Amino acid sequence: MDGTSSAGESERVGKTLISGYEVVLIAGVLCILYFISTADFLLFHALVELAGIAVVFSIFVIIWNSRRFLPDGFFLIVGISFLFFGCIDLVHTLAYKGMGVFPGSNADLPTQLWIAARYFQSIAFLVATFFIGRPLTETRKYDTAIVVAACSAVAALFFASIFFWKNFPQCYIEGSGLTPFKIVSEYVISAILVATILIMYRKRDHFEPGVFRLLVTAQAFLIAGEIAFTSYVGVYGFMNMLGHLFRLLSVYFFYRVFVVIGLTRPYDLIFRELRMSERQVRDEEEKYRKLFDNMMEGFAYCRMIYDADGRPADWEYLEVNKAFGRLTGLSNIRGRRALDAIPGIREMNPELFDIYGRVASTGNAETFEIDFKPLKMWLRVSVFCPEKGYFVAVFEDVTERRQAAEALKQANAKLNLLSTITRHDIKNQIFTLKAYLGFSKETLGDAGKTAEYILKEERAVDAIERQILFTKEYEDLGVRSPVWQQVRRKVDEAAASLPMRDIRLDVTIADIEIYADPLLGKVFYNLIDNALRYGGQQMTRVRITSEESGEGLLIRVEDDGAGIPATDRKQIFERGFGRHSGLGLFLSREILSITGITIAENSEHGNGARFEIVVPPGAWRQAAPS
Repeated sequence: MDGTSSAGESERVGKTLISGYEVVLIAGVLCILYFISTADFLLFHALVELAGIAVVFSIFVIIWNSRRFLPDGFFLIVGISFLFFGCIDLVHTLAYKGMGVFPGSNADLPTQLWIAARYFQSIAFLVATFFIGRPLTETRKYDTAIVVAACSAVAALFFASIFFWKNFPQCYIEGSGLTPFKIVSEYVISAILVATILIMYRKRDHFEPGVFRLLVTAQAFLIAGEIAFTSYVGVYGFMNMLGHLFRLLSVYFFYRVFVVIGLTRPYDLIFRELRMSERQVRDEEEKYRKLFDNMMEGFAYCRMIYDADGRPADWEYLEVNKAFGRLTGLSNIRGRRALDAIPGIREMNPELFDIYGRVASTGNAETFEIDFKPLKMWLRVSVFCPEKGYFVAVFEDVTERRQAAEALKQANAKLNLLSTITRHDIKNQIFTLKAYLGFSKETLGDAGKTAEYILKEERAVDAIERQILFTKEYEDLGVRSPVWQQVRRKVDEAAASLPMRDIRLDVTIADIEIYADPLLGKVFYNLIDNALRYGGQQMTRVRITSEESGEGLLIRVEDDGAGIPATDRKQIFERGFGRHSGLGLFLSREILSITGITIAENSEHGNGARFEIVVPPGAWRQAAPS
């Protein structure tokens, strides 16, 4: 049965207990029974009681045959109790005054049996409410036996008290009518049924709305019948007849709950908890599916494949999430094997086969980072085994973090080197300055010599000043992590801070970003500044271009000036080489090398300078749209 249609039908029943034609039919039956009671009350009584007994026995049969599937103790107790108080009602019907089944009996015997049956029914219902939503015992193995044993014992006590011990209180006295015990008992039974309704209301979430309303209505008519039974004098009187009609209505609504719904819509009654569990499973599945599809980490559920010797040979992708495709660029991966989906993976990363095979066979989870060469990225992978021969890998791209860590490591080493060199140079200049100061003191009488020494002292001071300015200018080298930067923007910023005069700057680089130290702008500043200083009078332009090459991305910075002599090309990146500070090109090389970028001068003398910057794969990309 479809759970959705069942739920919709249940809501319809919950809003309308009975349909219009049922109202007409019930009204017609009640009228017929009324007229039968006026003509032959004994026949009326037998018809009403036997109809009710047939229904309660049917309810017992349904519950008994579905007892293994009942979700809790409520329906088990109620269903089995119908058999036992139905048996008491059957004896009550046979013992009714005028039936002649029990010779010598009077109206007290059937009245005693009636009170016994109603006490049995009301107390059974009340006890059952304490097991709504839970079984009698944890294992449920002996629940049915416990209920049957308890009901048998209570029914036996009632029969023994009435027929053998004859100590059951008198309920009816010929000529006087109902005894106080009988009247009080009817109110006590009504109070028990009211308590049952209140407890059921507190636990109504365990019932389908339609089932709950029908159960409450059935007990409400049962209460109405009990109230009617408190005021009759003769057993064939009007109030007795009215009480039996109310009970018949109660039986009808129990019939609607257990027989009609139990047979046509069992998921609303017997299997409601199972249907709710299925809904919960679907809801949980949907919740985790959304989590699975929207998690930032890649997820792959795989089956390990072994060769004839039991060694890991391949794996099959059974399930992946959206992030898997986004991080790897692989699509339509489900059902494919790794060797087919990722060519070269065994040769490039053989350790993956060992790790995944080990986890799939031992069940011990592992976490590791790996340079995943087929996709040119670093991955952090957590892998565990949900069942033997299978594994789940959850991974994230840590390429940038690894690059940043490696760049910082290199930058720290370079800073230490630069700091050592700078201290050494400053100490040398201070030593020189002190020497010439000493010479100056000794030659105070010789103005020419003193002036010569003072000039050399000024040069030493200038050198120290340049060193200090150098340390200030490059104090941030490697301090901040590398970032993605637009090359064109850095070139424009560098050119804007330089006196370009009438020199034309042609920039035809692609719209790209490179992963470099934040001082990348200094590189282009130094290269353009170098051209402006040493290009000579014939230089008219500086040209910057880019193109892809087999080694990565090639960026050229070239001019049409005097160029660089071949003897100087290998030294221009050495610290201190050159006619100015000797630091600009040296620092440019150091800045670029932090993220593995190289720079070289590859011009021919007389044809201008040409610097070539090579950005390795993974350190450049197309710039995102602004």
